[in-house]
Amino acid sequence: MPQMSPSWWMMIIISTTIMLMYMISIKFHNINYKMTLKEKNMKYKNWKW
Repeated sequence: MPQMSPSWWMMIIISTTIMLMYMISIKFHNINYKMTLKEKNMKYKNWKW
């Protein structure tokens, strides 16, 4: 049991950090995607006018 406990905690910490990184990366990706869409729309409008 003493050997099992630290590895279990390490697994929990690693899994939570991976999930957090994954969610943060998805959020940043969505923000960047929206920003690029806005820029594209603005460029398109400027070019159209």
